[in-house]
Amino acid sequence: MWKIILRSFLIGLIGLSLPSATAAFAEEPMGVITVDWLETPAGAPHRNTDLIFKSLKAAFADTLKKKLNVTDPAGVADLELAQEGQNLRLLIVPRGAVQPTADEILAVAREAFLETVNNFFRELHGREVNEMLDREKDEVDRARARLAESQAQLQRRRAQLRDITHRVDVSPEALRAAITRLEDERDKLALDAESQAVRKKAIEQTIVKITGTAEKQMKTDRIVVELEKLVDSRDAEMKRMQQLAVAKTVAQAEVEAAEARVGEARVRLWERQEVVSRTAGGDLLADLNKELAMLSINMAESEARLDRLGKAVSDYAKAVDLIDELESAQTSRQAAETARVDAEGRLAERARGLREYGPPVVNFHGRK
Repeated sequence: MWKIILRSFLIGLIGLSLPSATAAFAEEPMGVITVDWLETPAGAPHRNTDLIFKSLKAAFADTLKKKLNVTDPAGVADLELAQEGQNLRLLIVPRGAVQPTADEILAVAREAFLETVNNFFRELHGREVNEMLDREKDEVDRARARLAESQAQLQRRRAQLRDITHRVDVSPEALRAAITRLEDERDKLALDAESQAVRKKAIEQTIVKITGTAEKQMKTDRIVVELEKLVDSRDAEMKRMQQLAVAKTVAQAEVEAAEARVGEARVRLWERQEVVSRTAGGDLLADLNKELAMLSINMAESEARLDRLGKAVSDYAKAVDLIDELESAQTSRQAAETARVDAEGRLAERARGLREYGPPVVNFHGRK
């Protein structure tokens, strides 16, 4: 009865792809071990069917040799292969030996060799699972390495920009805004400095003009001229009295009276000179001199600020290319971060999927 069932099962193998299956029908197989994969996940490694069969064929011969104590297993029974898609059919073909018997061969195939086949495919399945996981893990490791490198590159660019700009916030937006602000402030300060220089020069020219006009008017003012003569006359008189006092010919009181008359004449001269000076614009001189002094102070301050701003703008100019590189580094780091997240997601998804992916189902078909 078992031969009828096995023969019916083997009829389905006639159309299989491997010529070795057809050749095997010269001797009717005494049993078949089916290896059926229920599913194969995407990305599974390629299975080398020839290498699998060679390994199982050698294992079958070794099992017969050990369990049945035969020196030439190939003369007792052999293993042939038929393939149906990704599924395998291992045909146990007798070779006409009287001993050991077919029942003994089948018993060894059903027990010891079937366990060997199960172990072989469990190990193969484990290697396939590990290979698929390792590929995803390798991709995660590469993504993490790229992320670490992009982060280090970003930190280097930020450190360079901090050294150049002396700023903590070196984001491209903040730096470009700072450059614009510094340039605007520098240009405004330069314009103010130019205006201050023009005003200072105009004030100096006005002071010179007023002073010259006053001096000219004083030379032509008759009262000033007469008062100057009076001062000179009384000064000469005072000196004469001082000489006489030294000779003890006049009293000291007369000398003091002469000095008082000189002082009185000089006061009158100064008063007249002040009147003439005001007439020539002298009232403005005090204000102009005060403004000139303040302008000199402000110009010194502006020059110092302009020098500082010029150096800052020059430093920021050196950072312009680095700002572009910083943006590129930020983009690279973001892309690397996204790649890392994607890779870790694929690894987690692959691990979840592989938990449901089992080894192939191995069954023995033959006489009970």
